[in-house]
Amino acid sequence: MVLFFYDTKSGKISEGIKDEDIVGWVDLNDDFQFLDNDEILWISEESGFKHIYHSDISGNLINVVTKGNWEVSKILNYNYRVNKIYFLGNRSSVKESHLFSVDLDGSNLTQITKEEGFHRVIISPSKKYFIDSFSSIKSPLKIILKNMKGNPLRVLNETNLNQYLEYDWSFPKFVNFLSDDKTVLLDGILTLPHNYDKNKKYPLIVYGYGMPGTQIVLNKWGSILNQFFAQEGFMVFSMDSRGMGGRGEDFKNLSYGDMSKYLIKDITSGVNYIIENYSVDKNKIGAWGSSGGGYFTALMLTRLSSIFSVGVSISPVVDFRLYDSIYSERSMGNPYSNEAGYDSVSIMSHIKNFKGSLLVMHGTGDDNVHFQNTTQLIDGFIDMNKMIDVFIYPNRDHSLRGGTTRFYVNTKLINYFKENLK
Repeated sequence: MVLFFYDTKSGKISEGIKDEDIVGWVDLNDDFQFLDNDEILWISEESGFKHIYHSDISGNLINVVTKGNWEVSKILNYNYRVNKIYFLGNRSSVKESHLFSVDLDGSNLTQITKEEGFHRVIISPSKKYFIDSFSSIKSPLKIILKNMKGNPLRVLNETNLNQYLEYDWSFPKFVNFLSDDKTVLLDGILTLPHNYDKNKKYPLIVYGYGMPGTQIVLNKWGSILNQFFAQEGFMVFSMDSRGMGGRGEDFKNLSYGDMSKYLIKDITSGVNYIIENYSVDKNKIGAWGSSGGGYFTALMLTRLSSIFSVGVSISPVVDFRLYDSIYSERSMGNPYSNEAGYDSVSIMSHIKNFKGSLLVMHGTGDDNVHFQNTTQLIDGFIDMNKMIDVFIYPNRDHSLRGGTTRFYVNTKLINYFKENLK
């Protein structure tokens, strides 16, 4: 990554800061803070974790502002008057996001938000206040106006927890387990059925995404859809596999060149952990997800057909040669120089292993994951004489929204599991 400067008077172009990753890829962002003295604050993974760097605009390093085995997710502001940089990071927990301040020279690092959970922050134009929107798996969303020391000034909005308790909300729980080679402790989140009875056996639904550099297991308020499944007698499980985000460059780069390698291994470890420690009917395990999660679901029902018997795949990528290059080549490299890698992660290579029930839903107007993904998947299932269920949404885009479309999507999703996994 190279940041260029263009002189509007002379037309001269000059190079500024540079960043590179010799193993994987540079996460591009627009998170640059330009200071008045031709200096710049920016984020790099050069140390192995995303941290704030202070350079001049020619690229000469002045100092590394933050350090440690944790990550800065966003630079929010620099206040000249108090010499403070304000940023969001996961220093407290890889599952949380908090507001921090630090001096320009890297001293006086302070966590400003104290409540556990995931915080989103907007700093006021005066730089005297911020709006803090936060939640956790135990507490629904609160929106509070605070001063820059983190002291609450006014509650702007607060979600009433009683409305959830009235309908027997099942609070999710975090779980941890070792990878198959016992080298990495992985995080998961589990929602148990209402009135969970360890003497009964329950079907398990795994909601997944698993794309490189992303995160699912976060300490924030849970999904209404997961709660519906829990009330219908399903367990719901999600996890962050190796190659996902928040844990540093080496962890993320494990997905480079073959984004499914550790996803397959770690999902197997996670599901086995749940089977061993909770009352799961191991013959009734399903998967679902949308977009990258649609890919995840199709992957589970093909490459892990010995574990997964039912899936609902929404707007799936089935071959990353069909997806946009800026995303695919970021974590997979060039398809001509990594043909084996692209073949390995392609659903088309593994249809022969399928033996369960799979519903694929896709909009014909999807301009993100193009509809040709699903048509090629159907064609592959026909070639292998494998049965698949497909529902098409005419002219709907990637979000499958508009009118009653989302209600329709969720109804079919829920009914498919109730009919095939109960």
